[in-house]
Amino acid sequence: MVSPRRPLNEAQTSPKSTKNDSYKSNLPTKKRNQENSNKKSFDCNQQSVMGFFYSFIIYVIKRIVLCPVNIKVGIYLMTLILFSLIKDFKIIPSTYYLAYKQNIFNKYFVKFGWGWTLAILTPFVLMTSSVYNCFNLVSMKNHLIRIFIATIFWFTFTSIFEYIDNQTGSCSKNEFKSKLLCKTNKHEWLNGFDISGHTFLLMHSLFVMNEESTVFSSWTKFYESLEKRENLESSNERFYRKAKILHNKLSPFIKFNYILIGLLSILWEVMLLSTYLFFHSMLHKLLAAFCAIGVWFLTYKNWYADKNSMLSPGLPGENSI
Repeated sequence: MVSPRRPLNEAQTSPKSTKNDSYKSNLPTKKRNQENSNKKSFDCNQQSVMGFFYSFIIYVIKRIVLCPVNIKVGIYLMTLILFSLIKDFKIIPSTYYLAYKQNIFNKYFVKFGWGWTLAILTPFVLMTSSVYNCFNLVSMKNHLIRIFIATIFWFTFTSIFEYIDNQTGSCSKNEFKSKLLCKTNKHEWLNGFDISGHTFLLMHSLFVMNEESTVFSSWTKFYESLEKRENLESSNERFYRKAKILHNKLSPFIKFNYILIGLLSILWEVMLLSTYLFFHSMLHKLLAAFCAIGVWFLTYKNWYADKNSMLSPGLPGENSI
């Protein structure tokens, strides 16, 4: 018997052709997968570059900008004397932008300097203290008290400096007896003993920001210690787990806030150097600097460090965990 003839299409179909067809149909899928993998690798590279840049900024701020205060005290005093001598001998002309009292940094930043310091520092203290005190409001309150004490010192010293200047100086127009009235009416206040309020404000702000941000230097180690304690102390397991959750949630915001503190510190140091170089006499700046150093030494090196004192709010990083 003769077998029936196959249709032409069927006869031409072979295993080889089906393989080619399936290969062709898989081409767009393969292309898409390759594109997705390329996109993912690009995103990963971008993230790693950004992560490196972010870590580098934090490292520079931690090691250089916010170095220990006792080192900064020496640097600030040496630059104060050096720059004041440069000013007195008129080595650098006072035609630079920062020598102009109404420059943008002086007008909008230094004039409201303590407000800027509080705006940047207070959220950092709130977030870090909430983590290492596990949202214990009583313990958190002690850390905010330090900011309140710093504010009292700022207001007291700047008010005293203003009072001394007001009592010792006189207006170029004799009818105005107070500095405020004299300046308001666009006259010049002369011969006052003008202790540099800007020097005190900037140094005081820098010291407080420096001390309060020291908790960040051991931020990663603190998380590791939480993990160890969670494993060792089963009775407080929930407490440590809560602290770890807070640490994970708030860490990105704390890191960003830390960078803002570093950037504000750089601005304050630039403005401090410009004050040394263009404004006030050496004596007026030295008196203000010693007042700022005295406040830092009294508070952070003595009062807050005294663990036996009931009136001490404690140092940054002291916690209930």
